[in-house]
Amino acid sequence: MEIKFKQSTDIDGIVSQLYQLPIKVQFCHHLTTSYAAHKALDGAYDSLNDLKDSIVEKLIGYTGKRFSKLSMSPLLNYNESMNTQVASEIMNFGETLEEWAATNDYCDIENLAQEYSGIGAQLAYLLTLK
Repeated sequence: MEIKFKQSTDIDGIVSQLYQLPIKVQFCHHLTTSYAAHKALDGAYDSLNDLKDSIVEKLIGYTGKRFSKLSMSPLLNYNESMNTQVASEIMNFGETLEEWAATNDYCDIENLAQEYSGIGAQLAYLLTLK
């Protein structure tokens, strides 16, 4: 899933992803039958939620705009491959957010986006453990 933000004011799209990804991680966390994946997803969920609050507050500070809606996709038909898919989605979102922030000169959002992507990379690694 490739995510592109339309302009410097696409706060709704960014915030929607910041809410959606932890929900997808928690969905996988509850449904996996692997203890190692369960623990890895739990850690990623906590880390993503901590970053969500900081990113949203700083987005509002940088832009002077608040988000007005959340658009979220339904989560259906869990299978174990969703665990690695969500790790990739986290990394991709972090990269897209970093590029968007750089374009708009939101330097701290760039830093937080790198950390966000790093959570996905760490999750991808931890999901290789048994």
